[in-house]
Amino acid sequence: MNHDCGNLKIERSNKTLRQLTLETLRDAILDSRFRPGERLVERTLCDLTCVSRTVVREGPIVARPDLAQAEQIYEIRELLGPPAPVPPMRPRTI
Repeated sequence: MNHDCGNLKIERSNKTLRQLTLETLRDAILDSRFRPGERLVERTLCDLTCVSRTVVREGPIVARPDLAQAEQIYEIRELLGPPAPVPPMRPRTI
């Protein structure tokens, strides 16, 4: 299956290509672009992200947590408390 490059195309930055790809795929999973339990095939991911096969490994699967796992995640989040506020960025001067 050949996908159009650009759907999840990786843009260059100071991060490694592997980091960018991981973040892009994680965001796509969180945005429900892949179904829970769906097997993510290396070749398809390479086509979608326009990266080489060395960046993507065969066999990742979108997690499908059961009720006990989901409850545990929320219990831990509750124990950790709310996320810390992010301070506003100040303009940089050159």
